[in-house]
Amino acid sequence: MGFMYMEDELLCAELPTTPRPDMGTILVAGATGYIGGRLVPELIERGYKVRVMVRAPSPEHAERWPEAEVVVADAL
Repeated sequence: MGFMYMEDELLCAELPTTPRPDMGTILVAGATGYIGGRLVPELIERGYKVRVMVRAPSPEHAERWPEAEVVVADAL
């Protein structure tokens, strides 16, 4: 199952609008990047529990995503 993008919208049409009750937290690596920066608010708006991974701590992250859990990590 792939993602289908509407030409006039920046959201995934196949992503359920409400999360399943048994769905855990979604980790978004690269949350400060182009795609992650658009994905995180979309997931939060749809009611998903979101954890964002950032390379360095910053108070701006908590302000940008108050509903998300922010973790500092490096994938390397």
